[in-house]
Amino acid sequence: FVQGSSAEMGSCRCAPAAESFRNLLTFFFSGLINNFGYVVMLSAADDLLDGKAPTAVVLLCDILPCLIIQSTAAFWMHLFPYWARILFVAITQLSCFQLVAWCDAVWLRLLGVVLASVSSGFGEVTFLALSSYFHKSTVTAWSSGTGGAGVVGSLSYLAFKSWFRLSQQVTLMAIGWVPLIIVICYFFVLQKPATLQTHSAKPPTVEYDALLSEAKAEEGTGVPTLSEAPGAPAALSDAPEPAAGAVPAKLSFVQRLRQMKHLAKFLIPLLLVYFSEYLINQGISPTIKFDGPIPRDDYYRYYATIYQVGVFFSRSSTSLFTIKHVWVPSVLQAANLVFFLFQAIYGFVPWFWVIFLLILWEGLLGGVTYVNVFYQMSLQVAPELREFSLGIGSSASATGITAAAVLGMWVEPWIQSLQK
Repeated sequence: FVQGSSAEMGSCRCAPAAESFRNLLTFFFSGLINNFGYVVMLSAADDLLDGKAPTAVVLLCDILPCLIIQSTAAFWMHLFPYWARILFVAITQLSCFQLVAWCDAVWLRLLGVVLASVSSGFGEVTFLALSSYFHKSTVTAWSSGTGGAGVVGSLSYLAFKSWFRLSQQVTLMAIGWVPLIIVICYFFVLQKPATLQTHSAKPPTVEYDALLSEAKAEEGTGVPTLSEAPGAPAALSDAPEPAAGAVPAKLSFVQRLRQMKHLAKFLIPLLLVYFSEYLINQGISPTIKFDGPIPRDDYYRYYATIYQVGVFFSRSSTSLFTIKHVWVPSVLQAANLVFFLFQAIYGFVPWFWVIFLLILWEGLLGGVTYVNVFYQMSLQVAPELREFSLGIGSSASATGITAAAVLGMWVEPWIQSLQK
């Protein structure tokens, strides 16, 4: 199920030249900053709640607003220009750090976590949709950046809290300025194509019916059609990579719903892999601790950092290989979930370093599923429908995480009761 490198897959005569370094840099750092606050909040979950509630409560606050945004954004976000979306992402994340750093009340801290979720969800839909105006390599750059956010966010919090023993307030203030980078990248680094109307509320579109008629007219000429039946909005094809900056199709509400059905082969594996890994991370791993060289209270922070290291490297993997059958790593992640559940209950593995390696493996599976789902979508979805499809794709991961958060609020106390 592993294919050749992305360079080989994009070598057909129709492929555009490689994306500029400035644009790749923009998408990488935008991915890093977009997920930075989200990761820091999860890494700080134990400290935010101070043992007053399961850590899954933080996960729920960190993902539920994100799910609402990602599930509905494809139907309304196109009404706002990209520059306004970017400013909103930065402002909400800046507010998140200030609120969590200066407030002692748990509910206010959780409100700060909600702002991190809003920023992350809004930003992910925005940049995945924005990538449809550029070469598909920007998807890889974005994915690598989001993976880097995991490493930078979790490692910075681990270092300040566990190694330097600084207070939570000082730690959050020291890193709270980071969201400003995303504004600098979009307004001063990104080279925008002519088709991206940055100062208009509604981007140019082509009518869906016209797109469908054109596809039917081209049938038999070597250009894949956009549907297999009259009135069907599916746009999955193995078409060669077109020139970047294709004008998006104008879809009705019903057509958008139908398009989601054709994306199921991508959305379901993404949902499964995120449900499995976040139930492990927030519902099960907090209960797995050892007596050894690491203080018991620090294991959760180490798990979070090691997991993010795995995510980072695997999200950068499409430059070496791609996976067409994305259901394979999602099934392997479900197997991981079963293992960690039995480990938490029975403790049959006595060595912490084995758990560290398996946490790393968990991160690798999650990251490789994420990047290959969106990479395959960028290859197989028709250019005119790519902006909508990439935007709605992010809702699958949020749905899986939300389900894991809800279940984790019950799983963690249940496991702790069995361990007594």
